[in-house]
This record gives sequence, C-alpha cells and structure tokens, in this order.
Amino acid sequence: MRKLILKRKPQTVKFKFDAASDGSKGRGGIKWRIFAHFMLFSLIMLVLLWLVQTVFLDTIYKQVKTNAIRRVSGELCDTLQTSGFGSDELGNLMFSAARNNYLCILVADLASYDGFNLRAQSVDVAGMCIVHELTSNEVMKLALAARKNDGSVFYELDFRPESERAKNLDNELAQLLGARFFILTNSLLHNYDSPTMLVSVRVVDLPDGGSYAVMLNGNIAPLDTTVSTLRLQLILLTGVMMLLGFFMAWALAGHISRPIIHINKLSRRLAQGDFELDFSVPRADKEISELADSLNHAAVELAKTEQLQRDLIANISHDLRTPLTLITAYSEAMRDLPGENTPENVQVIIDETERLSVLVNDLLDMSKLQAGAIRLEPQEFELTALIQQIIERFNKLMATEGYTIDFQPVARLWVEADEIKLTQVIYNLINNAVTYTGEDKMVKIRQLLLHHDSRVRIEVLDTGEGIAPDQIKDIWRRYYKGSANHQRTHAGNGLGLAIVKNILDLHGGAYGVESTAGQGSCFWFELEVKRVEKAGVAARGEK
Repeated sequence: MRKLILKRKPQTVKFKFDAASDGSKGRGGIKWRIFAHFMLFSLIMLVLLWLVQTVFLDTIYKQVKTNAIRRVSGELCDTLQTSGFGSDELGNLMFSAARNNYLCILVADLASYDGFNLRAQSVDVAGMCIVHELTSNEVMKLALAARKNDGSVFYELDFRPESERAKNLDNELAQLLGARFFILTNSLLHNYDSPTMLVSVRVVDLPDGGSYAVMLNGNIAPLDTTVSTLRLQLILLTGVMMLLGFFMAWALAGHISRPIIHINKLSRRLAQGDFELDFSVPRADKEISELADSLNHAAVELAKTEQLQRDLIANISHDLRTPLTLITAYSEAMRDLPGENTPENVQVIIDETERLSVLVNDLLDMSKLQAGAIRLEPQEFELTALIQQIIERFNKLMATEGYTIDFQPVARLWVEADEIKLTQVIYNLINNAVTYTGEDKMVKIRQLLLHHDSRVRIEVLDTGEGIAPDQIKDIWRRYYKGSANHQRTHAGNGLGLAIVKNILDLHGGAYGVESTAGQGSCFWFELEVKRVEKAGVAARGEK
C-alpha cells in the first residue's frame, strides 16, 4: 500500500548553462582558484610566522616574563598566608620558582629589619639583581610604596643604551631610592648588553600580625642574537615551504577539481540529451560521490521521462489519427455518396469528435495543473450523490459493452472540496478500472468510513491482471501507460492518473494503489468528512 500526501507550491526555476565553460580553463577556473587560495594561505602563514618569530618576539617574550613574575608572586603570597614565614613549603617554592623562571626572590620580615630573610636566586640572574642588595630601610620604602598602591607595585627598568629610560632615569624607583639607585644599577648602566629589568613588590599581612614583603627581580635578556638565528632559519624555511606549498597546492587543486571538471563535461552532454552516462568518479570524496550518484539518478529519470514523452507523442498521434481518419472518411462519404448521409454516420462523427475533445481537454488540464494555474474552489457537497451520478452516466455508456459498475454506499457523506475537480478524479479512476478490468467486466466502488467517521475512503476495484511491483511507482506519472492487457478497444492516453494525482495533491488528500498480480487493483483516496447521514445498511470499514 502507498499513501502519498504532497503539498507543493509551484516554483519557477531559472537555469543558465554556458556550454563553452570548462572548470579546468579560463579565468576563474576551479583548479586555478583552489591553487591560488592554497598558495595565498601558505603565504599568510609564513608572514604570520615571520612577525611572531622576529618583529614581535621581544614583546611576546616580555609579556610572558611579566606574567610569570606576577604568577609566582601570587603563589608565594598564598603559600606565605597558608604555611607561614620560614616554612619548608615557602622555601621550596622560592627555590623551585627561582630556578625554573630565572628569578631573584626575597621574602623579608618587615617587623624586624635584622630578622630572618628568605632568599632565592637563579644562577642566570647572578650579578644582575638589585633586590638582594637593598638595605632594610630601602625594603621598607618599597613596601610602603606597595601599600599606597593597593598592596603591590611593579617596575620595569630598561637598561639598553638606545632606550629613553637609560638616558633619562627619572622613574619612580630612582626617585624612591635616590642616589642608591645609581649605585645598585651601576654595572647595568655601563653594560651595553644589559637587559630590561622587572621588579615586583607585594606586601602580605598575616592574621597573627606579621607583615612581609615579597620581592621578585627578573631580567629580559636581549634577543638580537636569537632573532638573527631565527631570521636565517626562517629564510631557509620560507624557501622550502613555498616550494612544498606550490607542489601541494598543485596536487590538491588537481585532486579536487578533476572530478568536478569530469562531472561538468558529462553534465553538458546530459543537457544535450545524452542519458547513457556514468558520473561515478573512482576514489572520490564523499560529497563528490553523492553528487555523482544524484546525477546518475537524474540521468535515469530524465531518460525515463524522455521515453515517456516519446510514448506520449506516439500515443497521442495514434489517438488523434484514428478519430481524424474516421471523421474525414465518413465526411467524404456523406459528401460524395448521397445514400451515406445517415444518422449512424453522423453519430460516428460525433463520437470521434468527442474523443478528440476528451484528449485535448486532458492535455490542457495536465498543463494547467503542472503550471499551477488551476485554483481550487472548495464547497460542501454530497460525495455519495456525486459518485452515483457518475456511475449512472458510465452505465448508460457501457451498457452495450456489458460492463457493470457496483456501488453500495454505507451512508450519505458530505465533504468540502472542489466538486468539479473531484468529479474528474472519480471519473478518471472509474474509467481506468473499466479499461483494465478482467473478463467479467466488473468494477466495484467501495465507500469506507474511517477514524470514527471523520474520514472517508473511496476505493475503485477492478479484476484485471494487476500492476507489477516495479511499475507501481510510475503509474502516477504523466504519459505513463500500463503494459497490462485491457478489455476496451481504446486504452487511455496516459494522463488520467497523473491528473488524479495533481488534483488530490491540491486537496491535500491521501491516495494510493494496492495491487496483486492476477487479482486486480484497488485505487483509493481519502478526504475529511463534513457531515454523515447513516444509510442503515452494511457495516463500516474501520482502519
């Protein structure tokens, strides 16, 4: 069983295809664009590497060193508060922090100038440290300055000869220490390779009343030699990376663009009507493989549609030729032979004209439905009475051919729909069943109430050969004509069920077909029920 509910808004698709385009050539070709973007990315990465390793190396190194001093100072203050002055924890932290971060550390007891002071110094900063050279009075001055500044101060002293700070030492630390500042920094002032010095002072007050100064001294060594070495390495690295980048970009661009170019060429052939194509690309990426599968499916569907259109042209040509031939023949006979101007001959012309009219109307209806030009005009009407009227018309037309259409409604039902369009649906379903029913020439129509009488299901059953499972998905397509044998002289034009599908889609109703080979088919559709008047006969079919 199949239930299809589709609500689609007609869309206009504009497609522009340049048959001369080729993804591998010309300005903007995908291969060259990928290559250019990859090379640009490589160039940007090299520029960033040069900037980080040379231009901004001093700044980055200074920031790292500053952050390390502030971090170690905070850890020392925390340990001092938790473990106390002179504890093993504090001593071990001082020595490990000094060694690992190349620092000079002093923790001084401010309550006793001559008391116990903890000191730790890295070998790398020996001879370039001032905190261990400070007197008790100078330590107190720095501690007082820290208290005035929310408990901490941080000084940066630049002793490079080209530095403005080296030329003008009118800074806070020089003002605080006075002449002693020049004595403490004398060796640094006269050493052209002297570093930038960082000094941190923090004051810690413990709950027991003790006050301590945590002082750190770190140096930022000149990086000129390091930068020169890095610059030489970067020159060599840039050359190697650009060479490797060129070949990698070329290979990557080819790997990505090759399947796209292949698919592009085949798609041009597909647009020209060649459907015997295979878009599959060996060892392609997932997205390319999915695109190839989609295009292979599209090629199969287009080939099928093309064949259906050819069948339609052949069928319509045949359907047009037969009545036109009869109309012409009988008209000429009536014109040339006086005795042939009979009511029977006139009726033949009328019948064939009606056949032509039905065919043309079906084509026009299908075109309007496909273009979305038909709009529903829903109104409430009695569906049961409509079915009975259509059956009466069919019985009159088919009486001479021996067909029987059986309909026994379980109730009188009212629905809200477009009565004219729904008439077309029921007519086409009955006409299809009459065309393909079995030798008993019997067609049954069943009316079932579903879901507590809220929906009605109309079933049209025939006793023909049924529909092959592989053909069920195609029967709703326009132009399609089943291959099963039919009892009537003329088969349909392949548009009836397609018109049914489009009209039911507009109504938002469910529809489908159930068929078993050799046992006939059951076409059905469902609609919402507006009103029910029970007929008081057969039981309802609940599903």
